[in-house]
Amino acid sequence: MNDMILKVTANRLEVQKDTYTTGGSVDYDGCIFEFDSTWDNFIRTAVFEFGNSDFVRVTLESDKCKIPAICLQKEGILKIGVYGINDEGVVITTNAVAHRVEEGIGEDNNWYEEDNYFVYNAIKAIEGSLEKYKGELDERFSDLLRKLRESGSVSDRDVRKGEPSEWYSASEFKDSSAIPSSKGNEKYRDFLDYKLNTLVSQFPEYVSYKELGEDSSGDFSLYAYNFEPLDYEKTILITACFHSKEEVAFVALSHFLDDLCRNFSSDRTLAYIRSKVKLVVVPVVNPYGFVNKTDLNANGVDLQRNFPYKWDECLSENKGGSVADQSEIYALFDLIETISEDKFCAALNIGADEFYNCGKMVFYPRFKDNCLKAIASVVNRSVIGDNDTADKTVFAATINPNIINFLSEQFGVNACSIIWSTVSNSNTNTSVTKLAELIGNTTFTLCENSSHMPKETKLPFVRHISWRSTSDSDVHYIYAADTSRKVPISSYEFNVNRPCCVDVNGYVIVKAANACNLRLNPVLWQDNSPEQTYSERLEMNDFSVNLPLQEGVYVVPLETVLQAYAYDGNTQGGDLYPGKIRFTVATDIDIPSAAMITGFSFSFNVFESDAGKCIEISRPMGAATDYTKQNDVPTQTIIYPEEKVTGSDTRYND
Repeated sequence: MNDMILKVTANRLEVQKDTYTTGGSVDYDGCIFEFDSTWDNFIRTAVFEFGNSDFVRVTLESDKCKIPAICLQKEGILKIGVYGINDEGVVITTNAVAHRVEEGIGEDNNWYEEDNYFVYNAIKAIEGSLEKYKGELDERFSDLLRKLRESGSVSDRDVRKGEPSEWYSASEFKDSSAIPSSKGNEKYRDFLDYKLNTLVSQFPEYVSYKELGEDSSGDFSLYAYNFEPLDYEKTILITACFHSKEEVAFVALSHFLDDLCRNFSSDRTLAYIRSKVKLVVVPVVNPYGFVNKTDLNANGVDLQRNFPYKWDECLSENKGGSVADQSEIYALFDLIETISEDKFCAALNIGADEFYNCGKMVFYPRFKDNCLKAIASVVNRSVIGDNDTADKTVFAATINPNIINFLSEQFGVNACSIIWSTVSNSNTNTSVTKLAELIGNTTFTLCENSSHMPKETKLPFVRHISWRSTSDSDVHYIYAADTSRKVPISSYEFNVNRPCCVDVNGYVIVKAANACNLRLNPVLWQDNSPEQTYSERLEMNDFSVNLPLQEGVYVVPLETVLQAYAYDGNTQGGDLYPGKIRFTVATDIDIPSAAMITGFSFSFNVFESDAGKCIEISRPMGAATDYTKQNDVPTQTIIYPEEKVTGSDTRYND
């Protein structure tokens, strides 16, 4: 027998195991229901409806029943529900679920056993039309499903094949010899034809493409491929091949998309993406570099340094003459503008490069909570095999004017770049399979975690330092005049092996022997960071305190913050951990030895940052006397260390 298994929880009906049902069957297809305790002491009745026909009710015996033959006469959507009545007249009903009935051969066609030759030809005709029927099936089913949704009879959850599994396993890539080997301008077209253009022709109801514009050479056009379900919940942008040496990224991305079109019915993660996520894919952003094996476009510009994110501060000599001045960036801007209002929630960039210390690298914007923990879980699970280096992953914040920083800052989407090592992952077949698997699972993870709901804050770890003088001679005299020097007894350091936010609060006890002017500056800095060195942090005025002192003892509160990050400027060395964080109190006084430090106390609160979670500093703008109510004071918000002003009142934005 051919039985569906359905689970009933209170008034919720779900399909646990679906079956393949053909029209014309009689007393062959059935339903097995699994009820929870809510249904105890209820007489249970299954309700079937096919198309616009009347409801057919079947009282359940031992929670089983046959599907009425009248509901299985032809192909279409069969709706199934349950209701129950107890002795007290209480009625409980469930939602309806949808079940597909395929076209079948009914017994009313008057075929007989002696018509063997006729039957044989009929079967061959059915087999011959099967591929064509499969091509039409998605469109026909989607049309029926749309009508059911519009009528309110069926919800998305009723037709979804359960929740996605936790891991997509890519089909094995076996034929590296099939990868195009052409050179010159033909290489670009041959790679597009390799799989992507085939998908456009074979799955026209799901896959389409459009030309975005010409690249800087004028020899190539950029293309965006849309993988668009009928009723999607989110849109993800995938880009690849900004640089040379990235054929493996293109092939692996194509392999994943081919799996998505052909094998989604056997993989729940692919099925979810296939039915609920729109993918907009730009497989080659830099066609000139792809063909000519260079990281630069025809104008000698690195496109990953040309986006409008801190472009002025970028020191690369290949960043372009002005921000976003390249044809490829303009073409992407038009595409991004189109999808920005289309449930745009995440972006993934795929690349490849020659590096030796690990098998893959993940770059992420450090100024946004970017679900890095979830991405790290996926990337670390992507195991190549017996190659320890290939299985190693390095995570680093990116500070360059590239696409993920631009998208994350401008549109607030989650974004990251995965860079695959062409050295550590040298076996082409395995490399394509594993990278395709990583692309698919990262895509699903970005979709799953792209909600802008606040994430739960991690518990901090706390460090505390303090000191008190034990005698009149046990003090630190402030000798400096017109310069800044560290207070040796306050110097402190610790190591961190992941991005984190550091918050320092405390006080310094100062004893003034004479009138003087004192400046105390709590300096918190990071080794090996281009924006947070000791000299740069020393010049900041955000956290320093200037005091005119008279003779006496003062307790001076001090505080400072730091976002410690691993950055992408030292890709050749180490594990790119943030490394050592250092703290000291710097002093400046107009009369040497007029004051001394007799004690201090500081607490360090260190919060792990999943994705370079930014530190924000808000402060009022304008004089205190300008306002009578607390809420009237406009504030300036600093995204530290980016120094980006947001949300300020333009009347006071000085």
